[in-house]
Amino acid sequence: MPRLVRLVLVAVLSAAVLLTQPTLSSAGAPAGPSALPGNPAAEKAREVLADVVAAFSGGPAARSSRPTGRKTDEHGRDVTLLLRDLGLALPALTGEDRRTAEAYLARPTDANTNGDAHVCGACRLLDGTIETSPTEHFLVHYQSSPPFLGRNQVTTPEHLAATKAVLESVWDAEIGTLGFRKPKSDVGTSGTASNPDSKIDVYLVDIGSEGIYGYVSSDDFNGRQIAPYIVLDNNFEEFQLGPQHSLRVTVAHEFFHAIQFAYDAGETAWFTEGTAVWAEDIVYPTINDYFQYLQFSQFASPLQPVNTTGGLERYGAVTFWKYLTEGYRSNSIIRSIWTAADFPRNKTGLAATKDLLRARGHAWVPAFARAAVWATLPAGTYRDRSGMLRALKNDGQTPGEWARVTLGRSAGDTGAARIAIDHLASAPLVVYPGSSLPTQAKLQVVVNGPDTALGTAARIQVRLKSGTVKYYAITLNRTGYGAKTVGFNRTQVASVVATLTNASLSLDNQPFIVRARVVY
Repeated sequence: MPRLVRLVLVAVLSAAVLLTQPTLSSAGAPAGPSALPGNPAAEKAREVLADVVAAFSGGPAARSSRPTGRKTDEHGRDVTLLLRDLGLALPALTGEDRRTAEAYLARPTDANTNGDAHVCGACRLLDGTIETSPTEHFLVHYQSSPPFLGRNQVTTPEHLAATKAVLESVWDAEIGTLGFRKPKSDVGTSGTASNPDSKIDVYLVDIGSEGIYGYVSSDDFNGRQIAPYIVLDNNFEEFQLGPQHSLRVTVAHEFFHAIQFAYDAGETAWFTEGTAVWAEDIVYPTINDYFQYLQFSQFASPLQPVNTTGGLERYGAVTFWKYLTEGYRSNSIIRSIWTAADFPRNKTGLAATKDLLRARGHAWVPAFARAAVWATLPAGTYRDRSGMLRALKNDGQTPGEWARVTLGRSAGDTGAARIAIDHLASAPLVVYPGSSLPTQAKLQVVVNGPDTALGTAARIQVRLKSGTVKYYAITLNRTGYGAKTVGFNRTQVASVVATLTNASLSLDNQPFIVRARVVY
């Protein structure tokens, strides 16, 4: 799935391409027989089609802009998920709607045998100029002759060689080392031509001119475990990250989507995109391109549910999957979750995660409460944390917190502070010791939250000036009440952070009351 700018920041298409776009009805989607009222499945499919049309035409779902190497699409649209949704909705479409959808789902080479009907002009290769180059697991299709209509479609021998090397390197990492399932073979499937081999087809086209790094689609949307093909930019020269790094993280991300299609192509967006970004970081841990998503994560907005899917937050969910990997010291945990969530089992990624942790002896509520704390820790506490904080600062963000207060001798009590917390979210309260406090001062934190059966938890960090962090759980009774007293010596303690957590999978607006006061 397209990463940042790679998401569908599809810029304004050339006039020649625009002429190939389907005619839209007043509702913004192609007109056709599926528009008949009283057919909910068809109406939903038409909505998906309208989103795809908008994405590929610089409409409201994708602002026209030059690629910057940073995500600028406020709606978080991206080609892979949109095309996936369209492919899964295809059976509900008929007539002109279906023909339009099939054109968007066409491979870059299919347009040439279909009257050049491919709707994305940058997403096609031209007959008579296409060459193929195999690797052990992939068949790369690219254009070798001069560009068409001014498009820089030609792939240089150097970039072709680099792409082939990166594809095989990522295969070795994600399939070989991490042990994920191989993508489903497309032998026997066809767009307009049969696919006689088991290699994954990869198409190099000038989608970078439209602000897209790459995407994964299929002409086999029959069920939920489907055979993929991959489309990548032909040179990655348009992006700030640079051709080499852009190629690497894009292949790691997009190939992981191809792997996901072998488990369940219909999984939720925050699970699908979050783990694809996780794969980028696992395969290329020094590039750290995922830092650009931290401003959309719970690192910046802890009151935002971790499974938010509507925008760029789905990419920010990478922080939760990184916590599972690092907190439980296991790269294999993500593979186990995908296995537990594959289509025959038909679990969501969230349900699979909860069940897997329980099977390993970790109750869900304290596990999520620790994840909430992990998202607030200071620099140097784990790999990448210092870089994460710098990235947030560079994006004009501060580390996420609900409130902060300094307590001293004369003002030593916050009073009862109230906060409503949505599901899978938290509220960190940061308390600093004032310079007037005597060294024997302690801090008492009192929490009154919802019934613990609803997912209520509270934890404390005592951050020492030495850099050490001490951790405590606030023991809550059944009704959600509990208190904890910790040291608050101003010469030793930099701050105390009380993190209130709603670990419920679905209950929003849960009321919490917290009070922090100095005691002696």
